[in-house]
Amino acid sequence: RLHQALDRFAGFAARQTESSGDTRDAGISINESGSHFFLDLDSIVYIEAADRKTIFHTAERSYAATGLLKSFEEKLLDSRIMRVHKTFMINTRYISHIKYLEKTPHAFLKDSEESTIPVGRKYFAALKDRLGL
Repeated sequence: RLHQALDRFAGFAARQTESSGDTRDAGISINESGSHFFLDLDSIVYIEAADRKTIFHTAERSYAATGLLKSFEEKLLDSRIMRVHKTFMINTRYISHIKYLEKTPHAFLKDSEESTIPVGRKYFAALKDRLGL
């Protein structure tokens, strides 16, 4: 029985390894109040840090996940979602334009709420480079 169980486990582990691959472009798994959600990266409009939680804003709803923004930033390093402020990350696919408001650049997003996200000075050059500006 032990050998059968080990064989089944080895088969399971092999299937998991084959299907795991690099999921950074596919999506991210988050934990919200004990429920686990898998969010497609293209559905994420922006991510916000608030009160020791990280809020993922999608077109349908927002998810308040446990964990700090920094940990999610590391997971999303090579994706379309990038840090633009100490408390915000945005999906560059949703940027409609950038405009200065009171001497600070802001990214205007193409979402149902027409969100406006401030862009920090230290992130602005990287955002312009990513957008080809």
